[in-house]
Amino acid sequence: SKSFRWCNYLGRYFCTGCHENKTAVIPARIIYFWDFKKHPVSNFSLDILNSMLKEPVFNIHDLNPALLKKVEKLKHVALARTQLSKLARYVSTCRLAQELNFNLESSLVTDNEMYSLDDFGKTRSGILGPLLSDIISQGLAHVRQCELCQARAYICEGCHSNTFLFPFQVGVFE
Repeated sequence: SKSFRWCNYLGRYFCTGCHENKTAVIPARIIYFWDFKKHPVSNFSLDILNSMLKEPVFNIHDLNPALLKKVEKLKHVALARTQLSKLARYVSTCRLAQELNFNLESSLVTDNEMYSLDDFGKTRSGILGPLLSDIISQGLAHVRQCELCQARAYICEGCHSNTFLFPFQVGVFE
């Protein structure tokens, strides 16, 4: 007699030939419950999940914005990504920041709001937040020391203070 196994990703039964009890994290469980427990999935589902591991296809801001409020590490990563994208737009045009540009570009994503399963895993394990913070610190240090970057600063149009403003500073709105 043949037995069947339930695939937790597709929500269907598969024969034992197509479902070898291999396990994987389920994207919906991460997005809605921040649950990284591995569940049995079919071979086909495992192939799909492995192929999309590094693809940023999940918009957490649309799918479950409440998760950003509940999970402090995820909130930190989201804020760091926003700051990093603004910093990268700024520093990428500086001819004196070529080495820094390489670090910035390797950490940038096309859309700050899109996450991959790998991003979620690195966020949960505490790897992604400090990595982004370190790159941001390098970028801020460059801007503070670079005359070319300092020359592109803004001055408050309200009070005309001598304090320079940059669009990537926390609390500065474009």
